[in-house]
Amino acid sequence: MFFELSGTEKAAKLFKGWNETLIWSCLQGIMGRIFVDSREEPVSGMALLGDFCFLAGRPDKEIVLHKLNQDFVIMVPQTAEWAELIRECYREKAKEVVRYAIRKEKDVF
Repeated sequence: MFFELSGTEKAAKLFKGWNETLIWSCLQGIMGRIFVDSREEPVSGMALLGDFCFLAGRPDKEIVLHKLNQDFVIMVPQTAEWAELIRECYREKAKEVVRYAIRKEKDVF
């Protein structure tokens, strides 16, 4: 079972070091939602904003399989273990792609 958090401070450690604006927006409560396996001591989590779903912490099959009432979701794994679980759960239905981004540099416009 997993839960949506309203106060996201307990989930922040799961996403620590993952410098993505979409994740920060979820953790700051600005936009998006955070789901975790435990309200008190989460070890698995998901940040969901729009079509993007960032999976962090210990891989959890229940979180990966949850439908989220959406027809289309881009799942972004934090680790190779998360990626393998996504492949296992959606072997026939998912398409794996590599998405490129512009390198982020501090203090550079």
